[in-house]
Amino acid sequence: MPEFSPQFMAVVFFIYGLAWFVLGLTIALEQRRATALPLAPSLKYLAIFGFLHAVVEWLDLVFALSASQQDFFSLRIVRTILLAASTLILAYFGVHLITTIKKKYYWLQAVPFALFALWLLSMVIPHLIPVPRETAAPAFGLCLQCHRAASISFLLLSSNWVSSADIFSRYFLYLPASLLSAWAMLYQTRWFKQNGYRHEARDSSVIVYAFIFNGIIAGLIVPPGPFFPATVLNYAGFLTWFKIPPQIFRLLVALVITFFMARTLNVFERERRGQLRKALHDKVEAQQQALQAHEQVRKQLEEWNRNLEELVRKRTAEIDERNREVVMLQERDRLAREMHDSLGQILGYLGLKVVELEKLMISGEKEKALASLQATELAVQNATADVRESILSLKTSLKPGRGLLQAIEDYLVNFGEQTGLRTEIKIEGGTQIALAPSAQLQILRIVQEALTNVRKHAKARVVAVRVGVGAREVQLTVEDDGQGFNTDEVLREPGHRFGLHTMRERAEEIGGSMSIDAAPGRGTRLAFRFPVAQEESNDITNNSSSGR
Repeated sequence: MPEFSPQFMAVVFFIYGLAWFVLGLTIALEQRRATALPLAPSLKYLAIFGFLHAVVEWLDLVFALSASQQDFFSLRIVRTILLAASTLILAYFGVHLITTIKKKYYWLQAVPFALFALWLLSMVIPHLIPVPRETAAPAFGLCLQCHRAASISFLLLSSNWVSSADIFSRYFLYLPASLLSAWAMLYQTRWFKQNGYRHEARDSSVIVYAFIFNGIIAGLIVPPGPFFPATVLNYAGFLTWFKIPPQIFRLLVALVITFFMARTLNVFERERRGQLRKALHDKVEAQQQALQAHEQVRKQLEEWNRNLEELVRKRTAEIDERNREVVMLQERDRLAREMHDSLGQILGYLGLKVVELEKLMISGEKEKALASLQATELAVQNATADVRESILSLKTSLKPGRGLLQAIEDYLVNFGEQTGLRTEIKIEGGTQIALAPSAQLQILRIVQEALTNVRKHAKARVVAVRVGVGAREVQLTVEDDGQGFNTDEVLREPGHRFGLHTMRERAEEIGGSMSIDAAPGRGTRLAFRFPVAQEESNDITNNSSSGR
């Protein structure tokens, strides 16, 4: 193109090649990201096209600065091969992207190779026609001394062959490859629209028109050739019509494709941000689901706990009720034994006294009869006291709202009124006793048994009860100012002092102990210790104090 200096065209070719190189480099850098977009697997072919075609244009830069068309002939062959290879890769990019989005067009994968085969045939076959030496020599413009013995020659090594190969590669490869790429980007544009990538769809639609224009300007506008349509649509005619070399339009198209492809590749960044947002959303949703599941589990555990507590409460109430029934049966058995042992004996004794009194009255022994009558009266009084005391014992029990201490205090008041003894009670420590209801009932019976012994045997005037409530044990002391007794003699004779053995058994039954401090003439002191279970809960403590 004589109107433009070689230096100007060299700059055009340099920028032209640089545009394709930047396209390949941009795609190569973006290819490092993991993505699920259908465009991604095909981009590597477009990147290879960019690198190869950049070399083609930079070789054109070298040729533009060369003084002769025959300079760098080997490079011209390399350049033609690179042009065909790059456009073959461009065609495969289009086919690969189309078949990725539209599986039904899988047969298109054979099209690039068919076009390449067609280019080879169109390039080689016409030049296999033999040409006479005298005709070929002027056409070659080369020294044919090495072919003097040959009668024919081939055009395969001529510059005309290289020019024809360039033209055919543009007709059979560059034009279809650009149109296939435009078709592929059209499908990609629709995919962008369907998936909400509006900006990328707009940019890729520009690439569609750019590839179409590129196919026209670079696939139909070719160097001048001896065959149609190269005789009409060529560089010289284009320059005549537009006064601008077609390479400048190619440069502009390459810049447009590179620029908008770089903008389109922002879809990877948008996808990455979308993936991050989705991952964050999934994380938050998973956390919410975990919290909901945790809340459900917590509620379920609370429900199970309430049901278990209710079940334990019911079972505890049933056990307490059964314990009370057992204690009641035991008390009935005790009362039956006492009535059999005491009241039964007294009644038998009275029967004997009545018979004796009758005999004395018949015999006229009035003094002996009076003495027998007085003894009978005393026996009746003792029997009456025993019956009243038994009735008082049965009436005194642990009831809801009344704890052990209140029951002992009430019993002492009633006992003092019935027997005429002065009773005293002293409570030390707390007022809540952490013992099971059955244990508290046993303590109450121990107090009643001790007071019965005082009435029957001590001949006391005052009886004092002291209760000490501690964190680990409950202490109980029953002390009187009566006549006392010899401890060793009493304990060595199991048949006597049945009440002492009964109190000891009751204490040991609930894990307690009993000690006796007594001597003739100085009263009796009974001391009891009952351990408090440390695992008892406050609920049990409260229930114990209320007599439940």
